[in-house]
Amino acid sequence: MFNKGSKEQVFSRYNRSVLAVFIVITLIAAAISSYQYYSELDSYTEQELNALTQQAKILENTLVLNVKSIDGLKKFANYH
Repeated sequence: MFNKGSKEQVFSRYNRSVLAVFIVITLIAAAISSYQYYSELDSYTEQELNALTQQAKILENTLVLNVKSIDGLKKFANYH
């Protein structure tokens, strides 16, 4: 029914098709993985920035209180 050349051609096309599908699936998986990685990285960066901002505000408030304390000590020292 089929000659040898015809069978080889069918298998050759089949192998190319399987390889093409594998490459497409691999590229799609890589794209999805990259998207998820950068999405998580962005989320992590945003969380860390918010935490750092909170720490900076706490530090600033502490610094302001210390400056006020020093000003009070200066006024007290000048008074006496």
